[in-house]
Amino acid sequence: MLARLLKQPGLSLKKPMSVTSAKAQLRLGTYQAVEALPTKQQENGAFKLAICAAIAEIHDAIRQEKDDPDYQLSQRKLDDLELRERIANLASTYFGKKIHVNAPCGGNRLIWQLPKGRKLNEYYNAYLGCVPKSITEAAADPIAALIPLDHLKGNRRRRITWLIRDMMTEAIEHFAREAKEYSVANIHNHLTAELNAVNKKRQANDLPQLQTPSQTTLSLHQKELFSTTEAEIRDKGERAAKSKLGRGSTDIRALMIGELTEIDEVHLSLVVTAKVCGLWEKLGDPEKRALEDADKIIKTRLTLLVMLDVATRMPLAWVISDEPRAEATLALLRMATRDKSKEKIRYGCSGLVADAVGLGMVKTDNGPGLRNAAVKSAVLGAGGVSVDVRVYSPTDKPFIERHFGTLESVLLKLLHGYTGRRPGDLPGYDANKSGVLDIDTLYQLLTCFYIDELPSMRHHGFGMWGRRPAEVYEEVYKTREIFEPMDPDLRRIHLCWEEKVIPTSEGVRVFSGIWFNSPELQQAIEDTQGYDRSRQRQVSVYVDPDNLNEATVVLPRTTAPIRVQLQSSVFADMTVNEVLHLVRAYRKEDPAATEIHEDRLAKVRRERRELLDSIGVEKNLARSYQTRAEIKAKARQVFKGARIIASKGVEGAARAGQITAARPDGKIFDFTGGNGIIEGKVVDPGPKPPHAMNKENMTDEDCETIPPKTAKGAGKKRASAKKPQKPSSPAEPPKEIFGRPVNLKRLE
Repeated sequence: MLARLLKQPGLSLKKPMSVTSAKAQLRLGTYQAVEALPTKQQENGAFKLAICAAIAEIHDAIRQEKDDPDYQLSQRKLDDLELRERIANLASTYFGKKIHVNAPCGGNRLIWQLPKGRKLNEYYNAYLGCVPKSITEAAADPIAALIPLDHLKGNRRRRITWLIRDMMTEAIEHFAREAKEYSVANIHNHLTAELNAVNKKRQANDLPQLQTPSQTTLSLHQKELFSTTEAEIRDKGERAAKSKLGRGSTDIRALMIGELTEIDEVHLSLVVTAKVCGLWEKLGDPEKRALEDADKIIKTRLTLLVMLDVATRMPLAWVISDEPRAEATLALLRMATRDKSKEKIRYGCSGLVADAVGLGMVKTDNGPGLRNAAVKSAVLGAGGVSVDVRVYSPTDKPFIERHFGTLESVLLKLLHGYTGRRPGDLPGYDANKSGVLDIDTLYQLLTCFYIDELPSMRHHGFGMWGRRPAEVYEEVYKTREIFEPMDPDLRRIHLCWEEKVIPTSEGVRVFSGIWFNSPELQQAIEDTQGYDRSRQRQVSVYVDPDNLNEATVVLPRTTAPIRVQLQSSVFADMTVNEVLHLVRAYRKEDPAATEIHEDRLAKVRRERRELLDSIGVEKNLARSYQTRAEIKAKARQVFKGARIIASKGVEGAARAGQITAARPDGKIFDFTGGNGIIEGKVVDPGPKPPHAMNKENMTDEDCETIPPKTAKGAGKKRASAKKPQKPSSPAEPPKEIFGRPVNLKRLE
């Protein structure tokens, strides 16, 4: 039964208090341990215990010398000079300090002097009383029986009446209702007013007046009423009390690299300017004004975001942003989950840089760029766990909070433009005039600090014990390894940038000029059971802005994402920003060179046009347009009301635009192939009434050149078709009219 009870949680056995220990507790006045008494009292008790131990040893030696087990020491025997010197020498060995028999003369010093025989006998008897008389009796602490009772000295009675004490309590509780941290002076003024009203009543009843206690008495009474924690809650509230007096962090919260990380953002106490880039004197007034406005924003909104690994205290990522937004936090997560060798090589660092890690548990507070839907969905989609902590509770994420203090004291305080920890911290220093650092230089300094300096500094936090973060990182990496990095496609989908494009045979194009392609993508595009059957033609392309070597494409009606490769080798291992700067540098041109090339192009084009115009005039080429002067002349003729007399046409010639048109007279002409031969059969058109050439189809322009034909002219034409007219010149061949041919066939 007893064994089963002992196994129950919360059950323990307590040793009963012995008689001697009860006497010691009664002597100490409710104190159960000597260690709770003041140090001076404990030292005095150790002095007496050393003397008693020396007397007991000498007493046993005397009994053996005299062969008398009943030999006792008395007050007179302990006053013997030779015995006293013997006791003092042996007690000094036990006590650790010199014990004098007689007080040395001269000088002002603090010494330990051996008491006289009466006191020695008294101490020795008390010491012997602590020795158990039998085996069953427990031994008492001898120092508890020898230690002086200085803590019980003095008058312990209260020197103020119970009425004044109750009024002080009432006044203190009156001001403790609100957490406004009232001073003792406020309480004392209220108490004085209350005592004044009470004294008037007592004076009317012939009673003695009550004296007003001092502020010191009131303060001591207030400390008796409230403990330290209760006073903190009374003055500053429960939240501040938990923050200041809550339990600290004395446990090792993570064992693997990347298992637990903390993210926080801090406004840098630093003035950064953009006027030292070397381009200020080359800018115009609008550009300067725009740069000044941007410079003001940078000075007031510059924010540093840091991600710290709890297991090793190694920085995993750091980002500078003008505004704490979700995009800056996503850039921080991308940096933590990728390789950072590029920053190490770019800035010439030689220290240890953390490898790419997966996202485990990520702690963030309610900062504007940390607690939002974009960051939460990205962390959860990447397989991590997002934990919200309280800003006002430093124990929720103590490691990143302490890191910012180290950063400011080691690095930021040394930089030009440092404004101090609080407003007015540096009254004699003009931070605006001294702010000569640009953002690129500041990021370079921070990168060198996080790679070369911080991992090599000794860390005395709990669990580090003076080791360097680089050493802890290497040890944990060998023993417990690292949190498994993310899949590249999954990382790009949840943490990187998305572009909606339509794929082609060349692949997919993002940012208006960066192409990606792969054989798998072309097969997926032409899949008749997948993307080819989808009505949605746009696909999602996920690109890592820090590395353009590969991208991930998600197609509609396609089960798995497709990895594509960069098609422009000139952009390999570059970031999006570096690509844009490269193309901008290629497109950038000196204004003087631009003017020279534009003048050259204009000159060449003008000379070419003049040459072609001169050739057209010389060869009498028809124009496909009318000049302004010609349009004005024609307008005057049209709107004057004058009748337009058609000009006389050329005998036997067709009008412009009517060569290949079918006409009632059956004539057709084919000039499309040059001097080719047309094979066909001639059909006799038969007798037809004379007529003119489709007059209703004639335009005003045609009427200007071809006069209307009469029946007489038509008869002459028909007669001439039967009988050739006499040629005007001997070289002119006779003209005949043939019927419309059928079954035409072109002979090549």
